[in-house]
Amino acid sequence: MAVIHLWDTRAEHLDLEGLWKKIETIAERYDQISIAVENVPISAEELDVEKAWGELDSLMSERHGFTLDLSWCSFYDNYSELKAFRDRILNVHLQGYVSRENDESNFKPGKGELNILRALEKFCEEGYDGYITLEMRKAQSLEDFRTALELMKKHS
Repeated sequence: MAVIHLWDTRAEHLDLEGLWKKIETIAERYDQISIAVENVPISAEELDVEKAWGELDSLMSERHGFTLDLSWCSFYDNYSELKAFRDRILNVHLQGYVSRENDESNFKPGKGELNILRALEKFCEEGYDGYITLEMRKAQSLEDFRTALELMKKHS
């Protein structure tokens, strides 16, 4: 699987069909690799990630799909809208940091209020059994990495 940030996050106008055709042209040479478009920020007028994913969903072949980055979902408060693409999500991406409060560890997003671990747990309970990847922020030690992996395992 190759996870890509398909669009320029600062672009005011996007031609998603044109962008996807360019990616698909390259991907055709590597038929064993699936492309997963991540829900990175979008600045284009009259377009948000949900609309972009809806358009891409109609353009992509079945082997390609999306990466659901829960930290971006937290930042934009769009987890409910994007999890509706459950059948096309190839990868759930945990991006954040380990926090310790009252002798309890948690995994938190950089911004926003989404309980990342609860969202992951619920998504898996609802049938997701694909890849889960980790991107650590503010890691202070190897122990933070171990803790994050333990939390991922416990909540997936």
